[in-house]
Order: sequence, then C-alpha cells, then structure tokens
Amino acid sequence: ALLSLSLVVARPPARPSAMPVPALEARVHDQPRDTDAAIRLAAAYREAGRAGEARALLERAVANSPSDARLALMLGVAVAEAEEFPEARRLFARAAERGTPRVRQAAATQLAR
Repeated sequence: ALLSLSLVVARPPARPSAMPVPALEARVHDQPRDTDAAIRLAAAYREAGRAGEARALLERAVANSPSDARLALMLGVAVAEAEEFPEARRLFARAAERGTPRVRQAAATQLAR
C-alpha cells in the first residue's frame, strides 16, 4: 500500500478535513501558489475518492511551484496509484533530492517499493 502522505507534507501537520473542501478550493483558486492549501485539498480529494481531481490539482501545483518537493512526492503517489510507475519513480527521486528530511525519507520509502 502507498504511504498516506498528508501528515508528512502538510505544514503544520493537519487533518485535510479541518477546512471544508469548498473553502480549500476557493483558497487554491485565489492563491494558486499556496502549496499547503493545495496539499490539503489534494488529500481531501483523495479521502473523498476523487483521485483524478487530486492528481489534476497536484499537476497544476507542481507547475506553479516546481521546486516544492512535497508536491512532487504527493503527485508521485497519485501517479503511482494510476500505475504509471516510471513517472512516479521520477517524481519520488525528485522529492528525495530536494525535500526536507521527512519528505526525503517518505520519498525513499516509496522508491524502495
């Protein structure tokens, strides 16, 4: 099973449902470079079974903030869930190179699978 990453990558550790999805959607729309809101919204989408929307959101967030290793890690999980493993490994490797120690460890765990 893939690691649940919302606790690893969100600052501060947060329950994605702590803010209602419509409020998160508005925040991401108004502030597209707010990576924490994007991460929380993607996690909320995944929890609600909206994996396609989570992936699309993460793809946009990575395009807006390409150096954010947390986003690369989350997108890697979404891509791996779609069984696109070469792309997932590329994203995990990117997160492992650029992330904080917690993100690097989570990425390394995913790469070892």
